[in-house]
Amino acid sequence: MKSLTLLIVTCLLTLSLFGCKLTNPTLREKAIQAKQRGDVDRAVQLYNKALDQDDTDWRAMTYLAIIQFERQQWIEAQHSFEKVISLQPAHPKVPIWLDRVAECLFQQGRAQALRDMLLNANEQYGTSHDFLRQANYLTKLGDMDQAHVAYRKAVHFADKNDADPWIAMAAFYELIGDKANAIDALRHAHAIEPDNLSVADRLRHYGIVPGPTAGVYPKPVLPPLPDTQVAVPDAQDAAPDTAEPQQ
Repeated sequence: MKSLTLLIVTCLLTLSLFGCKLTNPTLREKAIQAKQRGDVDRAVQLYNKALDQDDTDWRAMTYLAIIQFERQQWIEAQHSFEKVISLQPAHPKVPIWLDRVAECLFQQGRAQALRDMLLNANEQYGTSHDFLRQANYLTKLGDMDQAHVAYRKAVHFADKNDADPWIAMAAFYELIGDKANAIDALRHAHAIEPDNLSVADRLRHYGIVPGPTAGVYPKPVLPPLPDTQVAVPDAQDAAPDTAEPQQ
């Protein structure tokens, strides 16, 4: 009996001194709750604790990366998202995480590193989203010729029901003052999404009344692309709109 009592006392003293070790799922849940009530610093502390226990906890790392991104801690967010991608290279949210990496590099002013990252993403994944990301950032960098090529590839590899590349290409043509091609891209977008009010308004701006005759369905074969095409990988489930991990 004395031995049992001593054991219980010892356990209680140990728990009082060191506390119970929380599992990573519990730490993540507490961190989420802390962020929801506005205590972001506490959330960061809990995510870091989870990563101290398991540095391969990609969920904790993703939530931490999101906070770093929201706080405009561009270097930290870049490294965190890159680590998440290395741990989950086939996750359906990789395109969104790559978007975050690209923005971090752009905000740091690392133009060449950004170009390399965009090219690597194209070579590894080669989806319409990847070429559209490349086109958008090359436009921001002022490389209009290569941006034009990337927009064409984004359209080329796009799903037939995806109007986004056509809408982005129309904006690009408007930016460089190419009215004829802007209208053509908007017509393609309108054919795919006739209920898109933004596209309809932009067509009206050019004096075109939206309706069945306004849309031009994409041609079966687009103009030949330049060399260095990237093979289309097997189709994957569409990525959600958020960079947050699935629980």
